[in-house]
Amino acid sequence: MEENNLEVKSNKTKTICIILVVLLIIAGVAFGLVKYVFNGEENNKEEEKTSKTIDEENVESYPYYLVVTAKYGGTEQYKEFIISKFGDNAEERFRNYFQWYNVVHELSHGLITYNSNMNVLVRMALNQQDPQLEEIKVNNFAVAYWKKYGDPERIKLLKETVDYLLSNMKDPTDGKMTFEEYGKQIMTSDSEPTFEEYGWFQFSCVKHALDSDLTLEEAYKGLGLVKEVTFDDEVLNYTTINEEESDKVINDTVNKFKKWGLNYPSIYHQFDNDPNNNYSRPLNLIDYNNLKSQEQ
Repeated sequence: MEENNLEVKSNKTKTICIILVVLLIIAGVAFGLVKYVFNGEENNKEEEKTSKTIDEENVESYPYYLVVTAKYGGTEQYKEFIISKFGDNAEERFRNYFQWYNVVHELSHGLITYNSNMNVLVRMALNQQDPQLEEIKVNNFAVAYWKKYGDPERIKLLKETVDYLLSNMKDPTDGKMTFEEYGKQIMTSDSEPTFEEYGWFQFSCVKHALDSDLTLEEAYKGLGLVKEVTFDDEVLNYTTINEEESDKVINDTVNKFKKWGLNYPSIYHQFDNDPNNNYSRPLNLIDYNNLKSQEQ
């Protein structure tokens, strides 16, 4: 009798264990399904978020374009630095280069940004691979632009300035690299190039462009823009170049771009005391408001 009871109890125990195992298996499968669905939803949300971010990273999200130009003699220290680099007639050379020529260089970056039919993120990715290529293109365009629309005396002064700067700079490659190759090296490096290093590359670009016979039409096509444009013939002469006139150069140039039928956002032009700071970039509304608030 006891053996029968033990056998019955043993069978019950086995049954209960089997039921528990089955329930655990079912619970595990259910948990896995829930986790799968949940993770799937999270992944979809991440994909949607990424997709949304990329979709928002287009030119319409950047209604302003920042152009930063070095101010002559912003501080005595920088004034002495400029004189040491630009030599005799340093102020006129400096202003002619950075506040006349180079503002069109910076605006040319904007031409590509707002007229290339290329997503901003894609363009940034390409620039990380070969950033020197765009610098060469915009220098070609800026030189061709001023050859067509600028005062020949200013072009002459530009060439004199570039020749002087390069003659007083040591070739950082010791003749082992072209300026294009060197440009890629320093622009893809993690370290910040010095004025001499980056300057040697940029001034070499400008010299190469000045020595070429590239027309504005050819330089424009070199930017990679697909829109056909008709260039006007209005020459832009400026008696003197200073911070105020530099603003006018920018406005006149942007108006030309628009006259040609190209897109361009509102310009936000800043001057910086540091002669190393000459650059440009697109601004979204948040960036723009932050910069404006810093001025107040």
